[in-house]
Amino acid sequence: MLNEAGLNIGDSLNVEISEGAVKFTKREKSIINEIHDFYRNGGHYDEKEIDFGDQVGQELW
Repeated sequence: MLNEAGLNIGDSLNVEISEGAVKFTKREKSIINEIHDFYRNGGHYDEKEIDFGDQVGQELW
């Protein structure tokens, strides 16, 4: 039933009660929760710093 509804165990849900019916909808994850899940699941970020050269305008370093 979960798969048919596009849900997974641990998903956050919104609950709406209207006219005697209960409606569950999947709550979209915030970007913060997406990042937390990435690291909790063993993800790592190792992007190297990019050198864009000397300052050209009003950049603050």
